[in-house]
Amino acid sequence: MIWFIVVLLVVVAAWMALRLLPAGADGHMPLPYLIAFTRYLWIPGFVAALLAAWSGLWWLTLIAAALALAAPAFDLPYLRHLWSPQDWSGTQPSSPAAARGRDMVPGRPTYRVMTLNCRYGHADARAIVDAVRERDIAVLALQEMDAGLIERLDDAGLGAMLPRHQLGNMHITDNGGYNGIWTALPVNASTPMTVDIPAAESPGIVVPLASGASAGTGGPCAGTDGPMAVGASLDTSAATTATTMSGDAVPEASGPTAASPERTILFVSAHPKSPMRGCADWSRGIIGLGAVHETLRAGDIAVVMGDLNSTNHHPSFRRLLRSGFRDAAMARGRGRVLTFPSWLAWPRLELDHVLFTDGHGVVVDEISSFPVPGSDHLALTATLHMS
Repeated sequence: MIWFIVVLLVVVAAWMALRLLPAGADGHMPLPYLIAFTRYLWIPGFVAALLAAWSGLWWLTLIAAALALAAPAFDLPYLRHLWSPQDWSGTQPSSPAAARGRDMVPGRPTYRVMTLNCRYGHADARAIVDAVRERDIAVLALQEMDAGLIERLDDAGLGAMLPRHQLGNMHITDNGGYNGIWTALPVNASTPMTVDIPAAESPGIVVPLASGASAGTGGPCAGTDGPMAVGASLDTSAATTATTMSGDAVPEASGPTAASPERTILFVSAHPKSPMRGCADWSRGIIGLGAVHETLRAGDIAVVMGDLNSTNHHPSFRRLLRSGFRDAAMARGRGRVLTFPSWLAWPRLELDHVLFTDGHGVVVDEISSFPVPGSDHLALTATLHMS
């Protein structure tokens, strides 16, 4: 029995230590999958502690108990505000509709955002549109889409609520489909590829910061090709034009541009490859999203949403955070918001994220997940208050 317990503890300790690898070193099969389940290593640790205690091996019991406690300890950054007031008003809203009454914080533009992996375009378009309406979503990011889903979204009325959108260009190497982002906010500029990563293109839109105070209002939009430069170098003179859901061209920008002194927010829909499509590309894609931060002017904000195929246990994901991003669930501090798989309540992982650039006083008022028929991921929504 003692040797079985010792071997079990060595395996658990070695498995847990994988999260300490350098960023990029986790890009080898099967490390991404092993590391993803680090938070569940308390189970074999607890079993080892019980067996050691039953055998009277108290020194092994203490070691096993320490390992069993170490795994959930990695969740502590997600629990910092667990016993704080529930939201700005101190109460938890009873429904998405009730939440709208307290989302607007005086002096802080507010954005309700949503992201969903659409599972090869199979997600229920009507359910997506209903969620946008019921939850008062200002910016919607979708991944793994196809032309059929785009058509169904249009038929379901998405364009009436979020008339401006930017899609990534389709490529044969896309991982599960292409990505898109929708909004009803005034849009200064857009691009199908915000940063160049080895995955489906990550489209982005730039909105003026003040527009959050009047989510749903219209505005002009112009697009750009290639990786985006959000600062003063953004050139819209040779831009391709973004479109409405009906396919009509949106008039060329006549309001503030991304090169103006006005502060802006860059919203991005991203989907790095899953490890099964290439571990090295998986790691490079996650780390590569950090380049979004490098495109910003001083004072501007970026919000990256999507199925990032990673958790905070992955060194590559933590490298992305160190590039200047915060995870909305971690900032909220009320626990992990698990999103995959939708068909299994346990064990479930938090592969979908809402990230925002650190250091700008962004406050996360709410973050939650919910099922959408046809998708193997839960949709993720968050309410962000900008300063």
